Amino acid sequence: RGWTEGVGLMRTGETFEFLIPAELAYGSRGTGGGEIPPNSALRFTVELLEVRPAA
Repeated sequence: RGWTEGVGLMRTGETFEFLIPAELAYGSRGTGGGEIPPNSALRFTVELLEVRPAA
């Protein structure tokens, strides 16, 4: 949910750093395989290069 909300605020050419709290990321379940533990915040640096309409 956090990723979708963040990208929706961006304009083409912008770079944002997203710090997504656990409750908007994977919450208490984590990723199941152990790659992301439960209750982990996530940090992404995202550059929006282009927006294309859905096909």
